[in-house]
Amino acid sequence: HLLDPKKPKSQSGFRHNFEAFWRLLVKECEGDLLYEEDNSGGHYSVELSQLFDKLFNYVIAIGGKAPRSARFAGTITGLELVCGLLDAVAPQVDARSTAERQLAALDKGAKSKSSTKAMRTQLEKTQDVAHKKIQALQEGMNKLFKGVFTHRYRDVDA
Repeated sequence: HLLDPKKPKSQSGFRHNFEAFWRLLVKECEGDLLYEEDNSGGHYSVELSQLFDKLFNYVIAIGGKAPRSARFAGTITGLELVCGLLDAVAPQVDARSTAERQLAALDKGAKSKSSTKAMRTQLEKTQDVAHKKIQALQEGMNKLFKGVFTHRYRDVDA
């Protein structure tokens, strides 16, 4: 009953720390452990790591268990993970839009095609990587949302 929503706010220290843990986990893993990048065969792809895929499956499983407290804990965890993923999307959106603006500026002010070719290639790569990371994060959020929240309506004791 540590996560009991009916508990007074003054006694909700565990719940606050529980919720903060999941967001912090995503933030701390953002650099290395959140994504799996594959550059083999000349094709670049980005996916959420196996660690997060298994974590999402676990949270979805808990969110569908019979005891109401388990469903509640799974829902809170899913909510905080989705919020953490949303926080991780923001820098990727910024990187992608910055690369787009720089490419547009490069097109307007390009005097020498040969000198801007390397810069253009790097900006396009930055834009592509950011876009693929955004897609991977969106897929993770959709998986959690569909797995946890679309089944939450069943939270009625018989």
